[in-house]
Order: sequence, then C-alpha cells, then structure tokens
Amino acid sequence: KLRRRAAEKIIFFTVNLALLTSCAQPETEFDRKRSPNGEADLIVNVAEPVLPHGKHKIIVYLAMQGELPSKLLETSMENDGVPFTKKNIGLRWTSPNQALVCLRPTDLADQAVVVILGETPSAELRPGC
Repeated sequence: KLRRRAAEKIIFFTVNLALLTSCAQPETEFDRKRSPNGEADLIVNVAEPVLPHGKHKIIVYLAMQGELPSKLLETSMENDGVPFTKKNIGLRWTSPNQALVCLRPTDLADQAVVVILGETPSAELRPGC
C-alpha cells in the first residue's frame, strides 16, 4: 500500500510538472533592426518564464523582404528580476549579410547569436560577444 501511494504521488507530480512546463509562453517583440540593404529584418522576441525565477526564452527571427518571419534560433537567458534593456540584449547588423545579437545576462557570461544570410539563413550561438 505504501509503494502504491508513493507511485501515485510520483505520477501526480510528473503529470503536473509536465502540464506546467508545457504551457505556451507568450512572446513579446524586444527589438527589430532592418539590414543595411533593406532586404531583411532581424527580430528578437522574449518570452517570460512560466515559473517564478525561471529562465526567459530569447527567440531570434528573420523576415526577408515581403515574407513572414521565420525562427532561426531559440535559447534561454537568466534575468535578475529587472526587465531586460538594450544593454542586456543588443542587436546590430555587422554587414549587409551578417548580424550579431549580444546576450548579456547580469553577472553571467555573455553569449552571441551570429546570424548569416544566404540561400538558407542560419544562426549560431557562440560564447562571448
């Protein structure tokens, strides 16, 4: 009987955790920059965590001229309770075909999202910024 109760508790906890973490997080646009040649928009969205003190999701999109945005990369970033500013998430075009998104969480190592346009646009997460 004790094993059955323990198993029921584990199942109950697992199901509730799965339901809680699977909830969709609404995204809000943080920043958008048009490429120097005007052919693309780089868009960075932020999604608040479901749980308090959880990590925020950072989603990078690219919208080619006249097309809907497509997701290039999704990562997470710590937040100290203060809303992100452009000092925490900075984006810029470094050339007509390359962009950089700097992720600078407070008191943690910086990360960079390098976006490269081409036939198939790509994004790569790298340490540092």
